[in-house]
Amino acid sequence: MLSFWERESLSKYDYIIVGGGIVGCSTAYHLKKKKPKAEIAIIERGVFPSGASSKNAGFACFGSLTELVDDRKGLSNDEQLALVEKRWKGLLALRNILGEKNIGFEENGGFEVIRKAELPALEYLDHYNQLLRSIFNHDVYSLKPKLINEFGFNKNDIETIISNPFEGQIDTGKMIKSWWSLCSEMGIKIITGCELVEFEEDHDDVKLICHNGCN
Repeated sequence: MLSFWERESLSKYDYIIVGGGIVGCSTAYHLKKKKPKAEIAIIERGVFPSGASSKNAGFACFGSLTELVDDRKGLSNDEQLALVEKRWKGLLALRNILGEKNIGFEENGGFEVIRKAELPALEYLDHYNQLLRSIFNHDVYSLKPKLINEFGFNKNDIETIISNPFEGQIDTGKMIKSWWSLCSEMGIKIITGCELVEFEEDHDDVKLICHNGCN
């Protein structure tokens, strides 16, 4: 059970964000920038984020050619363009807010291996280069078949390789560490080992019920 002082000073916030990964930290950051006087906390169920934020492969990407071709099934050209632009601007914002060095960003480009099954996607290569030119002012996708040997692939299995100069890699561990440091500097409280079980709404307040005694 919380004491009066713990309840009044340590467990009441204007905003509580569930999840300490890239989405949670980014939300807290922008909320604090918009409302600097607000008391904000992030609760994370693990010792550190245990979801995709720190477990992904560190691809700084916005969509391969085959991914965009597959998206044509449910999205119009305008919707696809808007989605790629959001992804690209998100990557730029991440690099700008945290600093490229702090997230281990390296603009090494992105590459997609094309097998026989993916060959039909090449019919759309020029289409997407033209569609995305309004964002990048340059062709995004180009064929680099010579990379098959350079990368050590078997020519019998691979038809070609698509290169994308605008993608790269990040160190997701450094990224999370940088997000947590920045949020702490801004006065955002990060509470780990606190898993949300349920919440109760009471007029203008919301009470969070968590494991590990955080409530």
